[in-house]
Amino acid sequence: MILASPPRLSRQLRPLEHRPLNNLNDVAAFLEELPSHVAVRPPWRRVSDLVLDAVVTADHTTMVRLTTALEQALQVTEGPWTIPHRYRRL
Repeated sequence: MILASPPRLSRQLRPLEHRPLNNLNDVAAFLEELPSHVAVRPPWRRVSDLVLDAVVTADHTTMVRLTTALEQALQVTEGPWTIPHRYRRL
């Protein structure tokens, strides 16, 4: 999925071993790179659902929900699909 003018996340997220995620196109590309055993986990299915919602309605609330869900999925996933501990919120 490539949008000409993709909506931005509410804040930049930086997964390990991956370029920063700034907008909806970045998130969609990141999801496509996830192995299937990771992508089927509930946190990542929630992110996928919110990406589809954002394609239809990319308002501020939807982008905040997507960013929050993505951050949570990154925090509970081990491997290169996580975020460095120093970026995790406590």
